[in-house]
Amino acid sequence: MTGNTNAIPILNHLLNLERLSLANYLQYAQPWVHPADQPLHEAVERIAREELECGRRIAALITRRKGPVALGQSFPNRYTAYSDLNLRYLLDRLVEDQERIIQEVETTCMELRGDAEAASLAAEVLRREQGHLKMLLSFRDAAAAQGASLARAA
Repeated sequence: MTGNTNAIPILNHLLNLERLSLANYLQYAQPWVHPADQPLHEAVERIAREELECGRRIAALITRRKGPVALGQSFPNRYTAYSDLNLRYLLDRLVEDQERIIQEVETTCMELRGDAEAASLAAEVLRREQGHLKMLLSFRDAAAAQGASLARAA
């Protein structure tokens, strides 16, 4: 069973998953956004805000437990290839990143099973990330449907 002290490294990993997501990176990289993609842009901004809020809650739990908050140094280097690209083009990358985050948060939930408070917070993070993925998939599905309509019209 994971105790309060043993959960600190796991919580730090969860914190950095939230802080260093592609959605958060895009707040700094500022992709090009076509006016028609403004709703997608707003959704990505919402995801980033919610991830940072979850990160603050995770950091607060670590601090309450008198543990060190170990912030990751920087975003993954692979994200630099995404700077200044069209946000619509990055949608598949955002979906892939959300799927990766969900897999890692699921693992984290398993690792925190013996710590009710930490497990509850991780489960909430998981629910939010699953909601983020659903939101992104709805944009991707809409784009695919629009592309199919255009192909039929041609």
